[in-house]
Amino acid sequence: LHGRAMRLGIVLSTLIVFQRPIQFLVIAFRKMTLACLDSWSLHGLSGFLSAYIFDHHVILSLTTVLPFGWTPFMIDGPWSSAAKTLVMLKEGEEQELMGSSKPSDGEVYFWKLRLPVFVLLRMVV
Repeated sequence: LHGRAMRLGIVLSTLIVFQRPIQFLVIAFRKMTLACLDSWSLHGLSGFLSAYIFDHHVILSLTTVLPFGWTPFMIDGPWSSAAKTLVMLKEGEEQELMGSSKPSDGEVYFWKLRLPVFVLLRMVV
Protein backbone atom coordinates (compact mmCIF):
# COMPACT_ATOMS: atom_id res chain seq x y z
CA LEU A 1 0.00 0.00 0.00
CA HIS A 2 2.74 2.44 0.90
CA GLY A 3 4.59 1.57 -2.31
CA ARG A 4 1.51 2.28 -4.43
CA ALA A 5 1.01 5.64 -2.74
CA MET A 6 4.68 6.55 -3.19
CA ARG A 7 4.64 5.54 -6.88
CA LEU A 8 1.58 7.72 -7.48
CA GLY A 9 3.26 10.63 -5.69
CA ILE A 10 6.34 10.28 -7.87
CA VAL A 11 4.25 10.10 -11.06
CA LEU A 12 2.24 13.20 -10.12
CA SER A 13 5.42 15.05 -9.16
CA THR A 14 7.20 14.22 -12.41
CA LEU A 15 4.34 15.41 -14.63
CA ILE A 16 6.20 18.74 -14.62
CA VAL A 17 8.76 17.13 -16.95
CA PHE A 18 6.06 16.78 -19.62
CA GLN A 19 4.50 20.15 -18.83
CA ARG A 20 7.63 22.23 -19.48
CA PRO A 21 7.90 21.61 -23.26
CA ILE A 22 4.19 22.40 -23.65
CA GLN A 23 4.73 25.56 -21.65
CA PHE A 24 7.67 26.53 -23.85
CA LEU A 25 5.60 26.05 -27.03
CA VAL A 26 2.78 28.21 -25.68
CA ILE A 27 5.25 30.95 -24.66
CA ALA A 28 6.88 30.82 -28.11
CA PHE A 29 3.43 31.04 -29.75
CA ARG A 30 2.66 34.05 -27.51
CA LYS A 31 5.88 35.78 -28.52
CA MET A 32 5.30 35.19 -32.23
CA THR A 33 1.65 36.29 -32.08
CA LEU A 34 2.38 39.50 -30.19
CA ALA A 35 5.33 40.31 -32.47
CA CYS A 36 3.14 39.86 -35.55
CA LEU A 37 0.38 42.05 -34.11
CA ASP A 38 2.89 44.76 -33.21
CA SER A 39 4.44 44.67 -36.69
CA TRP A 40 0.95 45.06 -38.18
CA SER A 41 0.39 48.11 -35.94
CA LEU A 42 -2.39 46.39 -33.98
CA HIS A 43 -1.08 47.66 -30.64
CA GLY A 44 -4.52 47.75 -29.00
CA LEU A 45 -5.21 44.11 -29.74
CA SER A 46 -1.65 43.22 -28.79
CA GLY A 47 -2.01 44.99 -25.44
CA PHE A 48 -5.33 43.29 -24.71
CA LEU A 49 -4.00 39.84 -25.58
CA SER A 50 -0.81 40.28 -23.56
CA ALA A 51 -2.75 41.53 -20.53
CA TYR A 52 -5.60 39.03 -20.47
CA ILE A 53 -5.11 36.05 -22.78
CA PHE A 54 -1.34 35.70 -23.07
CA ASP A 55 -0.46 36.93 -19.58
CA HIS A 56 2.37 34.85 -18.08
CA HIS A 57 0.21 33.83 -15.12
CA VAL A 58 -2.54 32.66 -17.47
CA ILE A 59 -0.05 30.69 -19.56
CA LEU A 60 1.42 29.02 -16.49
CA SER A 61 -2.03 28.19 -15.14
CA LEU A 62 -3.35 26.81 -18.42
CA THR A 63 -0.28 24.74 -19.21
CA THR A 64 -0.42 23.27 -15.73
CA VAL A 65 -4.10 22.35 -15.94
CA LEU A 66 -4.86 21.55 -19.58
CA PRO A 67 -2.44 18.73 -20.43
CA PHE A 68 -3.09 16.94 -17.15
CA GLY A 69 -6.41 18.51 -16.23
CA TRP A 70 -7.77 15.82 -13.95
CA THR A 71 -5.81 16.92 -10.87
CA PRO A 72 -7.91 20.02 -10.04
CA PHE A 73 -11.00 17.84 -10.11
CA MET A 74 -9.79 15.99 -7.04
CA ILE A 75 -11.88 18.39 -4.99
CA ASP A 76 -11.69 16.26 -1.85
CA GLY A 77 -7.92 15.83 -2.12
CA PRO A 78 -6.74 12.34 -1.17
CA TRP A 79 -10.30 11.38 -0.21
CA SER A 80 -11.64 11.90 -3.73
CA SER A 81 -12.68 8.88 -5.74
CA ALA A 82 -10.12 9.81 -8.43
CA ALA A 83 -7.26 9.71 -5.91
CA LYS A 84 -8.50 6.44 -4.42
CA THR A 85 -8.75 4.94 -7.90
CA LEU A 86 -5.25 6.09 -8.85
CA VAL A 87 -3.79 4.55 -5.68
CA MET A 88 -5.95 1.46 -6.28
CA LEU A 89 -7.27 1.43 -2.71
CA LYS A 90 -9.11 -1.68 -1.71
CA GLU A 91 -11.86 -1.88 0.87
CA GLY A 92 -10.58 -0.90 4.31
CA GLU A 93 -7.21 0.44 3.19
CA GLU A 94 -8.23 4.07 3.83
CA GLN A 95 -7.65 3.52 7.54
CA GLU A 96 -4.15 2.19 6.97
CA LEU A 97 -3.11 4.86 4.44
CA MET A 98 -4.76 7.99 5.84
CA GLY A 99 -5.16 7.21 9.50
CA SER A 100 -8.97 7.11 9.53
CA SER A 101 -11.73 5.51 7.53
CA LYS A 102 -13.32 8.85 6.61
CA PRO A 103 -12.22 12.49 6.66
CA SER A 104 -13.24 14.95 9.33
CA ASP A 105 -15.69 17.70 8.44
CA GLY A 106 -12.92 20.30 8.73
CA GLU A 107 -10.65 18.41 6.36
CA VAL A 108 -13.40 18.13 3.74
CA TYR A 109 -14.25 21.82 4.18
CA PHE A 110 -10.68 22.97 3.61
CA TRP A 111 -10.14 20.67 0.62
CA LYS A 112 -13.31 22.01 -1.02
CA LEU A 113 -12.35 25.59 -0.18
CA ARG A 114 -9.04 25.21 -2.03
CA LEU A 115 -10.41 25.63 -5.57
CA PRO A 116 -12.44 28.83 -4.93
CA VAL A 117 -9.44 30.33 -3.10
CA PHE A 118 -7.19 29.62 -6.10
CA VAL A 119 -9.76 31.18 -8.45
CA LEU A 120 -9.99 34.28 -6.23
CA LEU A 121 -6.20 34.52 -6.08
CA ARG A 122 -6.08 34.37 -9.86
CA MET A 123 -8.57 37.24 -10.04
CA VAL A 124 -6.40 39.32 -7.70
CA VAL A 125 -3.12 38.57 -9.48
